[in-house]
Formats: sequence, structure tokens, C-alpha cells
Amino acid sequence: MNVFFFTTIIRRTFCSRLRRIMRGYRFLKKNGQLGLLVAVQNELVDTRLDKISHNASKFFLGAGAVQADLIIRQYLFSRSDG
Repeated sequence: MNVFFFTTIIRRTFCSRLRRIMRGYRFLKKNGQLGLLVAVQNELVDTRLDKISHNASKFFLGAGAVQADLIIRQYLFSRSDG
């Protein structure tokens, strides 16, 4: 395989992600709702996911199934960081 092919795919993926982020940022800025990002992150940190804790799959989470609520919230928070 050609290395150029892979670098092109990676570059396109990065640029596409950056375009989506900037499009959302411009939309929120235009509507005066930049504080919405922080509010959503705070809600994500504070909201308990009780139904997930009871039905967590030990196949996917292993020994962490007991703390599925915390694991999922931390994952979503890290993904929302940018």
C-alpha cells in the first residue's frame, strides 16, 4: 500500500472533524449560546445514569461493570472536550 493514500485519508478525516467543530462553534456564537457547551458538560458530570448501572454488560466493561455509570460519564466527558 502507498503511504500517501493513508496520509490523505488521515488528513481528510482531521479536516472534516475540524470543519464540523468550527461549524458548530460559529452557530453557537452567532446565536449567543456559547455557554451552552459548558452547561452540557456540567450536566453530563452531575447526571447519574442509574439504568445503565443496573444493566451494564460485563462482557464490555469487565470488572468495571460495577462502576459503569462513572465509566460512561467520564468517556462522554472526554469525548466532548474537543
